[in-house]
Amino acid sequence: MKSSRQAFWIVGLTAAALALWTGLRPWLPRSELAENNFQANLIRIQAWQLDPHPPVVLVGSSLTGRLLPSYFEESPIGPGDGSDKSGGKIISSKIANLGLDGSGPEAGLRLLLEDATTGSLPRAVLIEGHRLSKNWNANDDLLLETAKSLSIAVAGVVPGLRADTRPTSLLYYFLKRRSTGGGTSAVPDANVPAGEVPEPGWENRLKDLIDRLRAKNVRVLIYRLPAGRENLPSASTEDPIEDIARKWSLPYLNVARECGQRDLPLTYSDGLHLTPGSARQVVGVITELSRAVLSH
Repeated sequence: MKSSRQAFWIVGLTAAALALWTGLRPWLPRSELAENNFQANLIRIQAWQLDPHPPVVLVGSSLTGRLLPSYFEESPIGPGDGSDKSGGKIISSKIANLGLDGSGPEAGLRLLLEDATTGSLPRAVLIEGHRLSKNWNANDDLLLETAKSLSIAVAGVVPGLRADTRPTSLLYYFLKRRSTGGGTSAVPDANVPAGEVPEPGWENRLKDLIDRLRAKNVRVLIYRLPAGRENLPSASTEDPIEDIARKWSLPYLNVARECGQRDLPLTYSDGLHLTPGSARQVVGVITELSRAVLSH
């Protein structure tokens, strides 16, 4: 009897706590960051799957993941959903970010196309070029399995269970947003170890995903971000990302070069990933360059 009463109280208190948290959630901010890679990826995947689909999606690796959707509210990107117009050009401040930690663009593109028959695709997809040839791995399998899991459906019914409402993620997000220091400038490092050897056929596999989007009238662009020690030397005349974009007949945005020409004082948290202040500056350049392309 005593154990039954204890179980009743535990269940009752848990339900009450969940109801209280669900009630408070609309009044709390939604986290865009998390204290570990999986939870950060889950926030981005759930935002795409559970929120109304925005007209523009960024796809890439953790480099793109640092470009938070809230930064784009300060610098609208085109094309939009028709709700806002400037100079006759449709624009939008809403984007989804599928820059997934530990993955390349292929994972984000597959997530988009998984939704092609059940939901609306974006009007434009911007693909980060740095990890185009990244090999498929266990992290990618986990993310796609998670995207199809029951937990996503449950979070859609009970918003208090979404990853962006986790107390630890909210605390981490709060601290990161308040952080003004840290980060160093970075220069290209010729001694950066060579990456993994790309799997044979990676170009055809990725090109097929892009062609499937274009067949559904989705505009696709490829871009190069400032990436600290992985930046191209200023004297370099070769750009493998641009070569791929040209080969696939896709518009190319060299955001890194544009930032250099503007002498933006960019800093990096680890020599590779942009700090929050620098990410905001880069978002401004991305929106300016992409709107010039997407307005035609």
